[in-house]
Amino acid sequence: MNRSLEHRTRWWIAVLLGVVCIGLGVWLVAAPFRSEATLRWLIAAGMLLSGVAEIASSSTARRPALARVVGASWVVTGLVVFVVTSLTLYGIALAVGGVIVVGGLVRIGDALARRGDDRAVQLLAGITNVLGGVLAVAWPAVTLLVLAIVFGVRTVVVGLVAVWSGLSARRDRRVATSDDRTADATTAPSRWRLVGAVAAFGLLAGATVISAAVNRVGPNEPDAFYEQPDEVPDGPLGTIVRSEEIDTITPDARTFRVMYTSTGFDGDRRAVSGLIVVPTAPAPSGGRDVVAFTHGTTGVDPGCAPSLLDEPAAVMEALPQLVAAGYVVAATDYQGLGTSSRHPYLVGDVEAMNALDAVRAARLLPEADATDRFAVWGHSQGGHSSLFTGQLAASYASELDLVGVAAGGPVPDLVELFEFNLATPVGKILISMALKAWADVYELDLEQVVTPSAREAVEEIAEICVTDLRQILTRVPDAALLGVTFLRVPPWEVEPWASIVRDNTPGGAPTGVPMLLVQGGADTIVDPALTQRFADERCADGETVEVLALPGVDHVSTGFEGADQVTDWIVDRFAGLPAPTSCS
Repeated sequence: MNRSLEHRTRWWIAVLLGVVCIGLGVWLVAAPFRSEATLRWLIAAGMLLSGVAEIASSSTARRPALARVVGASWVVTGLVVFVVTSLTLYGIALAVGGVIVVGGLVRIGDALARRGDDRAVQLLAGITNVLGGVLAVAWPAVTLLVLAIVFGVRTVVVGLVAVWSGLSARRDRRVATSDDRTADATTAPSRWRLVGAVAAFGLLAGATVISAAVNRVGPNEPDAFYEQPDEVPDGPLGTIVRSEEIDTITPDARTFRVMYTSTGFDGDRRAVSGLIVVPTAPAPSGGRDVVAFTHGTTGVDPGCAPSLLDEPAAVMEALPQLVAAGYVVAATDYQGLGTSSRHPYLVGDVEAMNALDAVRAARLLPEADATDRFAVWGHSQGGHSSLFTGQLAASYASELDLVGVAAGGPVPDLVELFEFNLATPVGKILISMALKAWADVYELDLEQVVTPSAREAVEEIAEICVTDLRQILTRVPDAALLGVTFLRVPPWEVEPWASIVRDNTPGGAPTGVPMLLVQGGADTIVDPALTQRFADERCADGETVEVLALPGVDHVSTGFEGADQVTDWIVDRFAGLPAPTSCS
């Protein structure tokens, strides 16, 4: 093939490959959330096309041989991604990032060897590649965005460069002799290419800044107060290991942070942290009654304990109303939150024992002047805990007098809760936390129920506190990843996970005291039909149950919207008034 024919062939190949790259890149950006297999194939195809495009346009580089090596590395990496199916999506992100960084460094070196306006464009392109690669390597949690969106944008850029290179070569063939084509290949780029390079650089620079900013946030670090004692003190459960008064978290009350003894997941005595909130108004002659507050989901990391939050009252529904009514509020953090231990998330008996021992701790705190009478109230995970507290109170803390159980959005059926939430990002976050917590406390292999590609995302999600929007944002890509790969098998269909789900679904034992179930009508996390069915089942068992329906109220708002009614209901239970019932 003579030089002229070879040149004509090269520019047609470059243009054709560039157009294909642009089309694939747009497709990746437009619809990135597919199945894992489809996404893997698209990424592999994008790598292969990028590599071939790099090779085809290498003639415009100052060091064509080095550019071809970079193109070959794309081709090899694409083949590896396509063939090695055991490579996780996180692993693919790291591989892509490494190749992009290498390619970017080559472009920067090429730009520094150039002259003229094209030098600036090549330099911007090189820096853009490096930023994209660093983003992929430094933040694997952004896997889908890196592989499907950012990589899609890069594929478009590669396509545009290839098209421009081909058209430039064609133009050079027309206006110059074959002897000076190489020199003219570095002529000034068209305006649209410069705009594209600047836009791509801005996009990647912005993504890198956002990545650096959001990844600086994380759970609070427990201080020395939360350090487990070398030996947990003997004595009755609820014995206070240490306590300190902190800034009050609600008006007209004193707030005490406490560490007290309780029973852990393994059945051994453990130190658990929490808050005890005491009204400043004088106590009645017989002492103050107690409300055990069981908090909703905050996370499973030790730093997610409510007592560590900057504003604990933000997760303590009805706290001002309960304090105004004169009650001591004993709020457990649960085992593993605050104190360094595994948190048995949605493990009902442990949550209940921690709550009951918080009531015991309140009785042992001199400033509380607490009686042995108590009610329990909690929402979401706290509703789950509240129901189990009611079931366990008579056998675990027979010296205490339980007058009523109030539960909001109460997680009445774990199987149907999981099924109901599998398709939503919030649901995937909550399910991930449950599976990771269960794998830890029950010492199970997480990959028995989740795919290998999803494991890293599940573990990353378990490191955040859902009370902090900034932390949630860092795990949005992980939740997106779970949209393409998540469960290998539903945990309720395989042992021992199925037994865990069954054992931690409330309703297995009678409560024997009045119950109030608060349910938002617009709840998209706990299906109102599940709560109603749970109420019907308890009614059939002879329990006294009232359902407080809040039309148009979502899950997060239910506890706060129903706070006044919950407080009034608790006041009536302590007063010994007949409990209302929704049972027919």
